[in-house]
Amino acid sequence: MKNFITITALLAVFTVSGQVDRVETQSVQDRLDQQPPVPAQTAVDRAARQADINRQNNRNVIDSENMLEDQVERATGKEKKNPAATPPATVHPPRLSDPVSAPVSTPIRTQN
Repeated sequence: MKNFITITALLAVFTVSGQVDRVETQSVQDRLDQQPPVPAQTAVDRAARQADINRQNNRNVIDSENMLEDQVERATGKEKKNPAATPPATVHPPRLSDPVSAPVSTPIRTQN
């Protein structure tokens, strides 16, 4: 019975001290929230905003180029192809399997 009372008293002490710590950390957090942002944080926020603006601008440029290309294709009736994206259709000469010493134009002579 004495052990039970001791354990209960210890749990009560730990619970109360935990509540005090939580209140203290909350008040510290409130004070930090009320302070103006530090210059490094402001610079990071500004850089993140500028990166978002740049990303949106790049997307707008690409979209406008695609729209202009579509309008040109529709107006001219021709498909605008990128020569770098479509490989050229080259005709390769036929490969000969005969040895170099026997030209293709001469018939092979057989001895009887």
